[in-house]
Amino acid sequence: MPFIKITSAYNSYSTSSIVDVEIDVSLGLHSFSIIGLTDKSINEAKERVSSAIQNSGFIPPRHKNHNIVVSLSPSHIKKEGTSFDLAIALSYLITTGQVKTNSSRIVVLGELSLNGEIKSIPRILPMILEAQKHGYTHILIPEGNIPEASIVEDITIFAATSLSTLCMNGEMNLNPIQLKSPEKIIPFNEKIASKYPDMSDIKSNPLGKRAIEIAASGGHNIILYGPPGSGKTMLAEAMAGILPPLTREEALEVTCIHALSGELAEPYITHPPFRTPHHTTTRIACIGGGSHPRPGEITLAHKGILFLDELPEFKIETLNALRQPLESKNVSILRGGINVKFPADFIFVGAMNMCPCGNFTSKLKQCVCSERSIQKYLSKLPEPFIDRIDMWMHVGYQGQHSSNEADGSEATSIELQQKIIETRTKQKERHTKMFGYSHLNNRLTSDQITKASRISPEANSFFVSASANLKLTHRSLYKVLKVARTIADMSRSDTIEKEHLLEALQYRPKLK
Repeated sequence: MPFIKITSAYNSYSTSSIVDVEIDVSLGLHSFSIIGLTDKSINEAKERVSSAIQNSGFIPPRHKNHNIVVSLSPSHIKKEGTSFDLAIALSYLITTGQVKTNSSRIVVLGELSLNGEIKSIPRILPMILEAQKHGYTHILIPEGNIPEASIVEDITIFAATSLSTLCMNGEMNLNPIQLKSPEKIIPFNEKIASKYPDMSDIKSNPLGKRAIEIAASGGHNIILYGPPGSGKTMLAEAMAGILPPLTREEALEVTCIHALSGELAEPYITHPPFRTPHHTTTRIACIGGGSHPRPGEITLAHKGILFLDELPEFKIETLNALRQPLESKNVSILRGGINVKFPADFIFVGAMNMCPCGNFTSKLKQCVCSERSIQKYLSKLPEPFIDRIDMWMHVGYQGQHSSNEADGSEATSIELQQKIIETRTKQKERHTKMFGYSHLNNRLTSDQITKASRISPEANSFFVSASANLKLTHRSLYKVLKVARTIADMSRSDTIEKEHLLEALQYRPKLK
């Protein structure tokens, strides 16, 4: 009998992998073995495949004196899941001459039910993209997975509902599916906007609204502090609503991350994620890890926002673990000799009170905390973590600021989003021309931000004096410059002026 090899794929906790399903059928006492470092769900495929073949009108393995060996290659990598069922069934039917096919270089994915139905499999998008990365352009999938597969371009998708219809009349019937392009590069719409507060509905805190607009425009990390009920959480949620939609490449990347994590609640993600872990969240849940490394909250927030409310209540080891991802935009996890790198390019937004009772900066309620308890409370934030935050903004009660203190305070989220898109486009075009890649201002190194920042003589003289008087660290100095560069971009100015630096300096921390 001919030796048959069919390509399939599977997901692990962090990646997708291509697997060759090889089958050898020889005469002898009936046996059915699957080898290649498999888990229990794959070993159970023997029974699912046999029943599906019989109930689809074909001769099953147990009715033949066949010694069947299925090998999943490469053999040294542990495999799991039910995505190999259809590939195993087809390889057996083709090997035994029950089905003919002229197809080659096709990836087969699908789980079989006992009656031969081809069931959809979870997290199929990462598998399709991995197959495309390896040069495969034809994929056979369950019909139920078509919506998720439709986000992939330049690939031919075949779909099937059952083994009997796929292999009708002894031949594989592969009809390409005409996919409709998903709405993945759409402008901000009402369906997405309804998830978050609209900026025009926030009638106070114009300075806070200005700060989060700057943070969103340049990708800057920001902490909002002030008394309880002053609107810190509402501002953070509104910020999620003014971020630009994901590009196609970002949508694919983010969707794959959420699919591999088992967090995908829709066929694909087109808007930046907004993750809000509780302060009791463990370090591993936040950063990622475990015996089988899995992405944490910072990776699930990739290309979006990570919002930590009640910031001082988080464990100090969790905040310290955030330091490296805030700088490098990724996190490396070593477990059991396996080194896994997860992306973590997010905007950090924190919210906090300034004392245990929360009223230290309030003009309406009196703080009852001692100076010692206030200092102890604020000391929960490690100094190195504080130094990695670009902007700090005090948020007061409604009525503490007039509505005309900041331009555009009544702008809607859609209007602000358009301004942010224009500002980001300006940054990306400049950085692509200068450095060859389109990073936002916050992603630039110290050398790059120096080259990208043309400062007027008056502004430069002021900045040198202010840096010395405020005793800015090297990191703080360049963070001020990055924020000033963003403010200048928002003003459509190629040169950083004194007023841009003055505003940027106002966002430095004032915790002590």
